[in-house]
Amino acid sequence: MTLKDRERNRRKKEIMKVASRLFAQKGYSNTTMADISKATGFSIGLLYEMFEGKEQLYIMVHQEKITKLAEQLRKVTASGTPTEKLEKFIETYASFFVKERDFFRIFAQEHMTFGKRRGTLLREQIRPVIREFFHLVRSIIKEGEKKGEFNVPSPDVGGSLVMGGIHATLGLWITGEIKEKPQILKRQLKSLLMKAVRR
Repeated sequence: MTLKDRERNRRKKEIMKVASRLFAQKGYSNTTMADISKATGFSIGLLYEMFEGKEQLYIMVHQEKITKLAEQLRKVTASGTPTEKLEKFIETYASFFVKERDFFRIFAQEHMTFGKRRGTLLREQIRPVIREFFHLVRSIIKEGEKKGEFNVPSPDVGGSLVMGGIHATLGLWITGEIKEKPQILKRQLKSLLMKAVRR
């Protein structure tokens, strides 16, 4: 990679980081490319040189973060007992969004509507990965049921319980309804969810 390419990638990451914060604070509709230009210090021309427009930038913010999370989850759940896998899934998933709280705000909005406000493009890009998260939890719970570690009505119910519990808890924490420190929050969340599925 040339020096020019590295500088372009650095600028692109900086723009996406700032855009993520603005989308979280102001919402997609109320954030303009001019806002992003002002916040980054980069010209409008440079923004459009790197991104086709606001929608592509918004989608790329999702793609970068979701892909990173997916890679982490696959890695930590690749080995171990079902109980160990599920504990690592919960801890990794929660830790990611505690760190990326700005992104969680926009992720939560889009996850609840599966991108309906942004047309089919975001759904096509993001929905398969979100579905993968659910199927990963479901497969872990199914394995745990077979090995006698978990006891839930069905893997689908167990998966929904875990994913819904994480999202609801983080949403309340980010909005200030829950005031626990991050490490305590993650520990309590993992403990409660594991108790809910264990035999």
